[in-house]
Amino acid sequence: GALTPADAPEIARLIGPYGWVLQVQRRVPGWIEGLAPKLANLAAPLIFDHLGRTPAAEGANGPEFKAMLKLFEGGNVWIKLSGFYYTAERPHPGYEDLRERIRILAEARPDRLLWGLNWPFPDFPGPGEGDSADFLDPLLHLVPDAETRTMILADNPGKLFGFDA
Repeated sequence: GALTPADAPEIARLIGPYGWVLQVQRRVPGWIEGLAPKLANLAAPLIFDHLGRTPAAEGANGPEFKAMLKLFEGGNVWIKLSGFYYTAERPHPGYEDLRERIRILAEARPDRLLWGLNWPFPDFPGPGEGDSADFLDPLLHLVPDAETRTMILADNPGKLFGFDA
């Protein structure tokens, strides 16, 4: 059977001693809000991939985003800014409907944001194939502060994965 985020506490217990991290995402409505008590205070760092796939239509005021934000603010939780097309209604190039959510995350914990490419861009909705610049350019636009971008692109992954050690 497949593992699900509900298995996170047991998986984290097993991988934590090795310095590994647990990365989750799910397309099921309400999954973060429903599992928040299980996802808090895990024995390993937790990464929400693709902004946790929080529903675009709910924006920053939706229960999924708020549940993810609460976990992000209070625990060993990281959020990966990747696969913007999974959680945006307005497509590339701007992904403008992500601006408020990303701003809130960057203000809350800029030290816990990561960026990822999501190559080879599965389910890319745009015309043709995705290009790496299609995913870096929006980050440069949505996170205008150079210091915060440096944290997201270099400092934070170095800290989380031990690249700086």
